[in-house]
Amino acid sequence: MSHQRQAYPWIEPSSTKTDAKYRVTADGQIRLVYVVDRRERALLTTDQHPRLVKLVAQAKSERSEPPSGVFYINEWRHVLVKAGGGTWYAGRYDPFLEFDLDGTRISPIASGHLSPGDRWTGPRVGVKYTLNATGDDVYCRRQIRPGRVRDEYLSDYLASASEVVRGWSRYKRAGGSIYINEARELFAPVGTDVVSYTYLGRVPIDSWFPRPDVGDEY
Repeated sequence: MSHQRQAYPWIEPSSTKTDAKYRVTADGQIRLVYVVDRRERALLTTDQHPRLVKLVAQAKSERSEPPSGVFYINEWRHVLVKAGGGTWYAGRYDPFLEFDLDGTRISPIASGHLSPGDRWTGPRVGVKYTLNATGDDVYCRRQIRPGRVRDEYLSDYLASASEVVRGWSRYKRAGGSIYINEARELFAPVGTDVVSYTYLGRVPIDSWFPRPDVGDEY
């Protein structure tokens, strides 16, 4: 990109959990820490996405950082790179990241047999939102300028928000953190079980927050 890269105008995803982010490695692969079960983690890599690796490297180099590092892909397939103390929009990337685990495909897309309420078996990488305690709205907090934040509620943008959200809260009744990934799949820890996540369903594109205006250029 020849123009100045913009800071991302929506949620800036961030997680201390190694299984909740993607990473470009020093040798140009994409790495995922996959939670197999309570006792096992698997380190998975793929070399099938060179253009994505380049997007991340470009955003990092503009902040005078090495090309490897953490990135996220949100529900609009916007590639978000952590660099220089901020979150930067690196471009849009439509192909899904898929990994191999002993012959099993690990994908952000819910497998065909998965239904809401089932254990989520995909990667844990996703953008965090919050389900309110009454189970009828979803919100997030975003920075609108340094030192100033704004709480954004789905009900501010979607008239049918309460009806839509109650369909998800059937499986997470106490409210709390929920995560949406690049395939618009929604999942969350439920109750006191922070290891096994529950699948809440796929979010229709017209039943969510509006897409941030970033141009979606390649």
